[in-house]
Amino acid sequence: PTLISEVFGCNSAVEYYSSGRSLFDDSQRPGLMAASYVNYAYIVNGFVYALYPGYVKKHGVEDIWKPAPDLSPAVMKYFFAEQSRFRR
Repeated sequence: PTLISEVFGCNSAVEYYSSGRSLFDDSQRPGLMAASYVNYAYIVNGFVYALYPGYVKKHGVEDIWKPAPDLSPAVMKYFFAEQSRFRR
């Protein structure tokens, strides 16, 4: 969204064309979402939550043996909304 809005001057709401935020947006974010063709990963407070078909693998960012706590329902709701924004 940074390039489209800042460089190309698009005035449409970011929610219409992206699931991200501008790099200049300094508001608090619950975490980072990454995606591939197979799965998604949420990176929250130093932990990775990799969602595979049928299970979730959770661990520390710098130590895969460090157990990760469960995500709060509010954070999960945020990520699920971001994930489903462009699905119909």
